[in-house]
Amino acid sequence: MQPKRPNGVIIKYTVYVKHNKIVEKEIVFGDKSTKIEVRRLKEFQRYEFWVTASTVVGEGQPSFRVNQSPNSRAPARVASFGEHVNTVVGSKCTIECYKVGMPTPVIVWKSPENIETKVLSDGSLSVGPVVDKKYSGNYTCHVENIFGRDQISYTVNVLYPPLPPEFSVDPVSTSAIRIQWKPVKQADAVTTAYVLNYHTGNEPQQSVDVDSDRFAYTVERLKCGTKYAVTMQTVNTVGTSNVGPVVEVFTKGGGKYYDDVSDDRFFF
Repeated sequence: MQPKRPNGVIIKYTVYVKHNKIVEKEIVFGDKSTKIEVRRLKEFQRYEFWVTASTVVGEGQPSFRVNQSPNSRAPARVASFGEHVNTVVGSKCTIECYKVGMPTPVIVWKSPENIETKVLSDGSLSVGPVVDKKYSGNYTCHVENIFGRDQISYTVNVLYPPLPPEFSVDPVSTSAIRIQWKPVKQADAVTTAYVLNYHTGNEPQQSVDVDSDRFAYTVERLKCGTKYAVTMQTVNTVGTSNVGPVVEVFTKGGGKYYDDVSDDRFFF
């Protein structure tokens, strides 16, 4: 599995194989693939394995060393690591179960009831599209052959995109409006930005990204006495919210500040 503290972007892994004092190595490029099948080994011979990760700065410290002897009668094992998996409502996720053993093990997945899943050709499990929190829970992969059995469990946590912020709009001049909003907080995510959208008539919509620690913004260089439609969205570590309700406002100079769609000039 990937290092807990990579200290940069991993560009490759190096797998070392030692046998009879001779060390050979296999290279796995990229930071996504964390497994490799080492071939042309001799049955019942003892081999020693260890792995290093490399960034542009150089090669890191070696992992713990593992000893193993190839055997044509190998018990079923799972060569994956159980972990917590976060998935967003409306999306799919794939959970890996990389099986090893001779003869080839049979895979059986156990998951929460009444959800949509599919076992893929490589033994991994496709989950979703995720509808709601009922997809949260434990997913266990069982592998078995005539020489043994093994299993691995994942915990899936379903996350929801954020809600759009509540906001108000005020005209401040003939060419500017000021938007203020309440911060959006979510227990399992961190707000990273807000998106402010505005337009008038048939003109293209304009969007502004605002830092998450700001709760007000003044839009300038607008037309005098003109009605603008304003919406907002929240961006956090889960995703981007839907577009919130439309608030319409007139810049000063036209004799009218707010459209008649609402008498509430504060939060929508």
